[in-house]
Amino acid sequence: MNSDKKLYVYSGVAIAAAIAAYFVITKKSKLNRKDNIVEETVVTDTGSEISIEQALLPTQLQPIFKLPLKEAIKILGNKNVYTKVDNVMARKSPFVNNGILNNTWGTISDKKTLVGRVIAIAEDKNGAKNADGRTYKWVKVNLSADAKKSIDASEKESFLNKIGGSLPKNYTIEAYVREDTITLI
Repeated sequence: MNSDKKLYVYSGVAIAAAIAAYFVITKKSKLNRKDNIVEETVVTDTGSEISIEQALLPTQLQPIFKLPLKEAIKILGNKNVYTKVDNVMARKSPFVNNGILNNTWGTISDKKTLVGRVIAIAEDKNGAKNADGRTYKWVKVNLSADAKKSIDASEKESFLNKIGGSLPKNYTIEAYVREDTITLI
């Protein structure tokens, strides 16, 4: 009987430790190793965790993305956009799909990389919402040479792109980037 009591005590301690570990692991803030500061995150409709820096649109883009698509493209059309954060996914369609057969060209690794020249704006095909409750807008661009080079060098490149080799250098590649990953410089 004495050994049964020990078993119950040890089991209780193990369960309590597992619950505590769960809450520590799933905490909604992460330590930014570069600056040793705590960085708050937001969970998107797609289940992705993004930083507050990414979730907040640059002030010059906020009023543009609140406009109807036709008016927004009149303002942003033919302008260069740059990555606002590191590791921006250039996608083939205006929605997030990170499955086995995903819709990505690959990852543009560095912040402030020229993504390309804007050619269109579309709303998220799945109706995913941003932090303001609006449907995400996606900017369609002709990828710049810098963006193509970054995608080719990316370790997170699409599996299908790796099979087919690197991106063609002499062709125009159209890609979508989400509104919360870009800025104007």
